[in-house]
Amino acid sequence: MAPVAALSLPVRHMEDVLWARQEVGRFIAGLPFTAEDRSRIEVIVSELASNMVKHAGHGTLRVERLDARPGVRLVAEDHGRGIADLERALQRAFSTAGSFGDGLPMVREMADRFAIDSAPGQGTRVEVEKWAV
Repeated sequence: MAPVAALSLPVRHMEDVLWARQEVGRFIAGLPFTAEDRSRIEVIVSELASNMVKHAGHGTLRVERLDARPGVRLVAEDHGRGIADLERALQRAFSTAGSFGDGLPMVREMADRFAIDSAPGQGTRVEVEKWAV
């Protein structure tokens, strides 16, 4: 049986955040990530999944193996209220949810590639790549 090349994980509740971390951990088990990079991926998954629940109520986290180089792409997509000021949302200590406001900036710093697209009333799509050594 060939390994699964992608997973799509519905995230609806805060309980799904831990489940998504576990599923992604199983998904990347055969890839040559360092222990440190595995931890970073867990943090990225936790932040993206919890943001979907907090800000949109639900969303989908997709994880896929990269073909060009060993690694994964994580895509978090929701159809929530969107982010009005992306530049501000990517600054540390900015939060609209009463949290520390370090989540998205931290995800961007941990990623090897980071892209975000969001508009008020349209939802948010965050795409992150983490490459294995």
